[in-house]
Amino acid sequence: MMPNERAAAEDQTPSLNSQPPDWNTRYVLGDTPWDRHSVTHVLDRVLPEWRIQPCRPLEMGCGTGGNAIHLARLGYDVTAFDLAPRAIVELREAHFESPEKANGWHPLAWSALLRRR
Repeated sequence: MMPNERAAAEDQTPSLNSQPPDWNTRYVLGDTPWDRHSVTHVLDRVLPEWRIQPCRPLEMGCGTGGNAIHLARLGYDVTAFDLAPRAIVELREAHFESPEKANGWHPLAWSALLRRR
C-alpha cells in the first residue's frame, strides 16, 4: 500500500472516541443506500438451497422491514427491530396503517418490535 493510500484508509477508520452513526437522521434525510425497499433476493436462493425451514428468526437492524416482511409471508415467525424510530415509522406506513396492509401483522412494543400473529 502506498503512503497516500494508507493515509486515506486511516482517515476512514473510525476511532474508539468517534460518535456512533445517527441512523435516525439518515432515515429522515433519505440517506439510506442500504435500504432499497425491496426484498433481498439472496433469501429466495439461500433458504431452499440450505433447506432452512420456517423458524423464529431475529432481524436486528431491520430498517423498513423488507426482509422481515418477506420471511413472515413465507411462514417464518419473525421478530425484527431497529433503533431508528424513523425506519419504524416508514415500515408502519408501508405495511401496517390499514387492515389491508397489515395482512395478519401487528406492531408491538413501541413499534420497535414486529411479530407475526
